[in-house]
Amino acid sequence: MNTTHAARATSAIAIAAASAAAQLGPITPPAGPVADTGPDLGQLQQEIEAVEPRVAINATNTPGDADSFFRISRPGSYYLTGKISASAAGFNIIEVAAGDVTIDLNGNQILGFQSETAVFAAAADSVVVKNGTIRLIQGRAISLGGENCVVSDVRAYTTGGITVGDNGVVRRTAVNVSSSTVIVAGRDVMLRDCSIRSTVGAGVVLGETAIARDCTVRGATGSGFLLGLGAQAVGCIAANNSGPGFQAFTDNLIDGCTSRDNGSGALAGSGVTIRRSLFVANNSHGINIDAGGQVHSNVVRSNGSDGIIARASNLVADNTCDANGQHGIVLLGQANRVERNNLTANQGTGLRATAAAATDNAIVRNSARANGTNYSVIGNNFALVVVGPTQFADANIDQ
Repeated sequence: MNTTHAARATSAIAIAAASAAAQLGPITPPAGPVADTGPDLGQLQQEIEAVEPRVAINATNTPGDADSFFRISRPGSYYLTGKISASAAGFNIIEVAAGDVTIDLNGNQILGFQSETAVFAAAADSVVVKNGTIRLIQGRAISLGGENCVVSDVRAYTTGGITVGDNGVVRRTAVNVSSSTVIVAGRDVMLRDCSIRSTVGAGVVLGETAIARDCTVRGATGSGFLLGLGAQAVGCIAANNSGPGFQAFTDNLIDGCTSRDNGSGALAGSGVTIRRSLFVANNSHGINIDAGGQVHSNVVRSNGSDGIIARASNLVADNTCDANGQHGIVLLGQANRVERNNLTANQGTGLRATAAAATDNAIVRNSARANGTNYSVIGNNFALVVVGPTQFADANIDQ
């Protein structure tokens, strides 16, 4: 590069720098403290409240009445500003007398000290209670009697449990109580991701066509899960309950569940489907089903009594019944179809159909090995038992 070209390049750079400085202004900071140019937090809060006005629960905004410390009488969004401690027998701590109310416990505790109910709504619809802890309540932690109510992210350590009305939701909630059923759910309620401990009564009572998913019940003196008409338990665990892990009455579904160390595994009425579940080490039977149901693809093992008991018109298929204290499968009635079950090491009979009413059953393609007796089947049943290899497609194998 010659001297003339270098001078021109230097001049161009100087002109560009001067132009940039003119556009950007002075870069020397002004004298004195630097002023805050961030957002106005007060204005920001006002904007938030304009979208969802929130009211603090206190004696000024939500004064109580003759049977409550605080009473909410208008729809809206309410929240706790800190821990609430209250002590008066027969009083509810927060009473909700209006629908469309959200109560955010805001991570705080409600301490009841013999109070009746922490959050009580006799008939208000669309009440939401979320995000906090409830302790030492004499009655129920939360009682929401209206429709479309929600309990979410609550931990309750109380004498009573939680009640929700029809079409409600209880999710991500842990409840530990001492003297009553933990969660009582109305019709079409969804119970999800909950952990329940109880000492008196059933752990969870589900109303008609309600559903529990991925929930655990431990330590109830009654049934772990008590299923109303058409209710379902999916992916749930019942353990160490004095009654049946799952008690189902009519047209229920028990799917992908575990029942372990309960009084019995499952007690089912009519039209119940029990599938893909595990029934292990229960004190008496694994599964006891009445009529018109299906029991398939389950593992039923090490129960104190019979693995599966079926009465009439059931399909019992593709189950593994192993090491049960008495029989693997017992038929007490007629018109059952029993097929492709694997029956091993049961102390009594692998498959037993000896009751006077146990006739007209189809018993096909089962395999029995190392049971006290592999098969014991009376006449008037379709059951071909073959010892050793066979070419009969419907034969039951006696190993």
